[in-house]
Amino acid sequence: MKFTQAWVNRVKYAGKQAEYFDRGLVLGVNKRGKVWKAKHDVRDATGKLRTVKTVIGDVANMTLREARIAREATVNAQAAKMSQPQSYRGYTVQACVNEYGRFLREKGRSRRTIEQFETNFARYLDHWLDRKASSITDHQARAMHEKLTRKRGARTANAVMQSVRSLYNHMHKLSKADFHADSNPTSGVFWHTHNTRDDVVDDLPAWWTATDAMEDERRAYHQIMLLTGLRKNTMLQLKWAMFQNGWLEIPGRLMKSGRNVRVPLSSQASAILRKLTPCSDFIFPRSTPYREKDLVVGHALRRTYYTTALGIAPQAIVELLCDHTPRDPVAKHYTNLAKLDDKLMKATQEISDELRK
Repeated sequence: MKFTQAWVNRVKYAGKQAEYFDRGLVLGVNKRGKVWKAKHDVRDATGKLRTVKTVIGDVANMTLREARIAREATVNAQAAKMSQPQSYRGYTVQACVNEYGRFLREKGRSRRTIEQFETNFARYLDHWLDRKASSITDHQARAMHEKLTRKRGARTANAVMQSVRSLYNHMHKLSKADFHADSNPTSGVFWHTHNTRDDVVDDLPAWWTATDAMEDERRAYHQIMLLTGLRKNTMLQLKWAMFQNGWLEIPGRLMKSGRNVRVPLSSQASAILRKLTPCSDFIFPRSTPYREKDLVVGHALRRTYYTTALGIAPQAIVELLCDHTPRDPVAKHYTNLAKLDDKLMKATQEISDELRK
C-alpha cells in the first residue's frame, strides 16, 4: 500500500498488534502506540542474507516524510556495512566447514564429494570443531596426520588432511586478512606417496570360467561390472527401473561425477541382466560388494574395462563411458551426449566383444 500522512494519523490499534508495509517502510501498531520500522537485509554470522526490521522512530515524533528519509539512511548504512569484507577472525573450525560446505553445494559439487569432506571432519577431527580455526597449528596437523596413519592407514590420513588443506585454502580466498597464505596448518604435514594400483584381469577366459560357475546374482554382479566399468558403489544402488531399452539410466546422486548418466549395455550385458529374477527394487540387493578370495574383482574390473576400451575407441568416448569429468572445460559445456548415443553403444559392444573372447 501507499502511505499518506492522513492515513497514518487515522490508523488505530484494533485489539491486536498489526504491521502495514509501504515497500521497505513499515508502520507498526500496538497497544502502546505506533512506530516506524525499516525493512532491510543483513548478513548473519554464517554469511547468509536474512531480512530484518529495525525500529527507526516513533510516529508521534516523526512524520511520514522524515520516516522515509530515516529508512533510506538505515538501508544505505547497512549496505555500506555489508560491502566491507566480512571478518572470519573468530570462526570456529565447524563454522568454516559449514561455510565451505555451502560453497560446494552452490558450485554443484557431487553429493559424494560433499559428504566425504564433511565426514572427514565429523569422524576424525571432531575434537577440532569447536576450536577457533586460527588456533590449529602445523604441529597439531602433522601430529594428527601421523596418528591417523597409525590407526587408519596412509590413504585415510592423506584424505583427511587434504580436506583440511582445501578448507583453509578456501577461507584464505574469502579473507586474506584473517587467513594468511602461510597459515594453512597442513603446511607441516609430510604427505604419504601412494602406490598406484595397476591390477587388471590378465587371464580373461579363466576369469569368465570362474564367474560363470557362480550363483546367478554373484555372477551377474562381477560380469556387469566388467562389461560396463561401473564403480562398485554405483553397482549396489542400481534399480530395475533404471534398466530401460538396453541402457541404464542412472541419476547423478549415484555417480561420482554427480551427473545423470545413461550407460549403454552391450548385448552380453543385457542378456546377463535378463537372466536374473528380480526379488527387490534393487538389481543387487546387498549393502556390501561381493568379494572373492582368489579372483580379481572390484575396482580392478573397472581398470580392466578402461584399459581394454582404450585399445578400441577414441579416448574421449572412453572417458564418457567411464563417467570421467572432461579435462577440457570447453568439451564439458559443448558436448551433446544425446547425439553420441550410437557411437557410445557401438563402442560398448566392441569393448564387450573383446572382453568376452
